[in-house]
Amino acid sequence: AGANNYKANASQFGTYSVTWTVTNGACTATTNQSISFYKKPTPNAGPDQNICGLSTTLDATASVGTGTWSQLSGPVTGSLGNTSQVNSSFASTAFGAYTLRWTEVNGNCPAQSDNVSIVFSDNPAGNAGPDQSLCGLSSTLAGTVTTGAGVWSGSGVATPTDPNTAV
Repeated sequence: AGANNYKANASQFGTYSVTWTVTNGACTATTNQSISFYKKPTPNAGPDQNICGLSTTLDATASVGTGTWSQLSGPVTGSLGNTSQVNSSFASTAFGAYTLRWTEVNGNCPAQSDNVSIVFSDNPAGNAGPDQSLCGLSSTLAGTVTTGAGVWSGSGVATPTDPNTAV
């Protein structure tokens, strides 16, 4: 007896049953085989996000199979809500840049992944300084910034990005 090879093709993904029939004179034997065809996942972790604060909702788009969120990098380990939901929550205790991965598997296809960048920034804080009442036509401003960068706007500002600019 020799090997008999048969190539199975499908027009759609799914599970199919094929039957192998062997005859020897008046005798017949049959066996069935199940063949599953799976679509390769094409995950999409969603758009990168710049967030003022320490929490966000992720926005992956599922393709096929099952998906799972994981954290690849960041200043600290953040907290993922339901890791199998495309719109899981993600929160942290530290500001900075994080990379998260959405990985999908479907049947025996190799896992496929896509990454998303999340940047958590602190709320900017600044002070324009005290009000001034002057004799003359010039002054020096006294702005302060504790988080972020400040920019002056208005008529006569010499250097808008200098907290202590002349006006």
